[in-house]
Amino acid sequence: MVRRSHRLHISGLPAGRRIELARSSAEFHDFLERLISDRRRDPRPGDLVSTLVQAADADVPALTGDEVMGVVAQLLVGGHETLTALISSMSLLLAREPSLAGRLRTDPSLAPAVVEETLRYRSPVKGMTRTTTREVELGGQPIPAGARLLVLFGAANRDPAGFSCPGSFDLDRTGEGGHVAFGRGIHTCIGAPLARLEARVAVEEIASRLPELRLAQGEPPAHLRSCTIYSIAALELEWETTRTQRDGKRDAETPGKRRGQA
Repeated sequence: MVRRSHRLHISGLPAGRRIELARSSAEFHDFLERLISDRRRDPRPGDLVSTLVQAADADVPALTGDEVMGVVAQLLVGGHETLTALISSMSLLLAREPSLAGRLRTDPSLAPAVVEETLRYRSPVKGMTRTTTREVELGGQPIPAGARLLVLFGAANRDPAGFSCPGSFDLDRTGEGGHVAFGRGIHTCIGAPLARLEARVAVEEIASRLPELRLAQGEPPAHLRSCTIYSIAALELEWETTRTQRDGKRDAETPGKRRGQA
C-alpha cells in the first residue's frame, strides 16, 4: 500500500471548508496519476500527456510521474485560472472607467495596450517561490545559496523606480521598462503569447458588445483570498441593451438593461 500525504493550508477558512479543499486537491492528484499511468500503457497520437510521458532522448531521461504531473497541473492553472483573473480585472477597469471603454470601442487597436497595462497594474500572479543557486546580494541584503524566496511580481510591477505613478492605470505609458507579470528569463511563462491573444480578443469583445458597462449598485467586487493569485471571486456588472428582431434588424431603439456576473 502506498500512503500519500496532502497538505493544504489556507488561513481564515472554516475547518470544514479546508477539509473539502484538501479532499479536492487529493482527488485531482489521483486523477492525474491515473491519466499518466493510462497514457504510459496506451499512448495516443497528438495527446499532450502521451507526448510528455514519452519525451526522452539519449542525453535526457524520461520525465518522472511527478514531473509530468507538475507540468500538466501548471498548464491547467496557467491556462485557466490566471487568464480568468486577467479578464475579470479588465472587465472591472472598463466598468469603473467609462472613458477607457469608450476609447477602446472607438479604437480597437488599443486592446494590446489595455492588456499590458492591466498585467502591470493588476498582475494575475502576485508572486512565486524561487530557490537561489548561489550566494547573492540584493538591495544590500546577502542571501545564501539554497535560500527559498518569494518573488513578488505584483510588487515589482508597482515599483516607483521602474514606473512613473505606478499606482495609476495609464494606457499611454511610454519609455518605461516592461512589466514582469509573465516572469523573466528562463522562467518566462510559456503560455504568454496565447494569454495575450485570448485577453486581447476578450477585451475587444467586452468593449464592443457591452455598452455602458458599469458596476451593479450595492454589489462591490469580491476578491479571491489567495497569497499567489490576484483575482476577483465575484463581479456583478450591468450594461445597456437594445432588442433585436430575429432577422437581425434592430427595433426602434428599445433600451434595456442586463446584468451579469464575471
